[in-house]
Amino acid sequence: MSFTITNAADVARISRSVHLEADPVGRRWDLHSHDAIFRTPAGKIEVQFCNECLDVVIDSQGSIAHYKMPKGFYKEVWNEIQKRPQKERWAMEPP
Repeated sequence: MSFTITNAADVARISRSVHLEADPVGRRWDLHSHDAIFRTPAGKIEVQFCNECLDVVIDSQGSIAHYKMPKGFYKEVWNEIQKRPQKERWAMEPP
């Protein structure tokens, strides 16, 4: 599932919840079922994630930087999904 957030206040709130930490397990090829795009006037940030880890897309060729899932970020995204109408909600494990 995928979603895009363009509201500057929402992008800022969710961005503040990201505290990146290397993933000690090194799940470099974890298949992520979720992705999100955060758009601002300065550009966009694209991420792919599961409840365990977060990949940040760092260039147009799809190169990624891999991290342990920031718990605050997962909680913010889960809360954002819960605001959506029932038919648009994802099946995500609660934080």
